[in-house]
Amino acid sequence: MSDATAMLHQPKVPSTGERQATEVQIKWKEVKAQKEVLVKILSETTGRSASKVEQDIQRPLYMTARDAIAYGIAEKIIDKPSETTDKVLST
Repeated sequence: MSDATAMLHQPKVPSTGERQATEVQIKWKEVKAQKEVLVKILSETTGRSASKVEQDIQRPLYMTARDAIAYGIAEKIIDKPSETTDKVLST
């Protein structure tokens, strides 16, 4: 839809609460690995360098529908809902 908003951001480390340092380290390694995969996928999909993608996801990056197309994370803007969308929304 033309008034949709897209947002990119890096994976978040969940609240640590009263966890032991070892648990925090394990979680941090997992989030770091997820970020590497995210950067790789976005870089390959959008044609942007990995360093540019990393820079863009340091803080939430909000985009209009047109900006999302220009960035390479969306293909087109749907102005009219399809019959399938109508059916899903009506149930």
